[in-house]
Amino acid sequence: MLCGMIPALRHQSIMSALRERGGLSVGELAQVLEVSPSTIRRDLSLMEDEGILRRTFGGAVLSPERDDPIDEVRLANADAKRRIAVAAADLVEDGMTVILDVGTSALAVAHELLGRSLTIVTASVPVFLLFAEEPAARLLLLGGGYRSDYRCTSGHMTEEALREVRADLSFMGCSGIAGDGMTRDTTLDQVSVKRAIAQSSSANVLLADATKFPGKGSYAVLPVTTMSHIVTDLDDLGDLTETLATAGTGVLHV
Repeated sequence: MLCGMIPALRHQSIMSALRERGGLSVGELAQVLEVSPSTIRRDLSLMEDEGILRRTFGGAVLSPERDDPIDEVRLANADAKRRIAVAAADLVEDGMTVILDVGTSALAVAHELLGRSLTIVTASVPVFLLFAEEPAARLLLLGGGYRSDYRCTSGHMTEEALREVRADLSFMGCSGIAGDGMTRDTTLDQVSVKRAIAQSSSANVLLADATKFPGKGSYAVLPVTTMSHIVTDLDDLGDLTETLATAGTGVLHV
């Protein structure tokens, strides 16, 4: 019986059940957690007030996930991202065409590539502005609708633009990496853009600091085994270690 479970743990169990099974009724949640429907209703009200979920008629679904604002994320785990960026930049050779994903991990790599003779392709406005006055680099900003939360272009036009690109290397971020090795994102329109990046590049490098294991994200993007390398500050990747070795995906620990 879970009736004695403290509220915080019960809320985690509710979130896990909703992630696994989608929207659930009060009765179904009460059965899963082995508590009374009135307890579930109180929990759902509290969790809705916190923005975690949305009440539906007789039940609940999780609220759409969002990444934190980019200016806040840039400061989080900054030292690890810098070390990851330095190691990732060592994979780049002069003359390459490089796609840089949106997000702070790819932006950190961009800083390490300044002064290099490269063609830079990106949907990230911060990356574009960083290279805008860089004489050594050729620069292509992908078109599309502008998203102020990610400070990037996105959508069908961005995907179409990527189909015209053939890059040597891409650097991609993610919202999380699930235990089954699937990279995940919190935003649906970024899923198709990331897949288009992968198809447009001869090799793809995943940038993933320790907070991305498992991280978050409701939308599956690509298996980690499709990457040529993963660069991370996490020492032990657990079961993923053997999976990556079998697939030939290199792991750079920093």
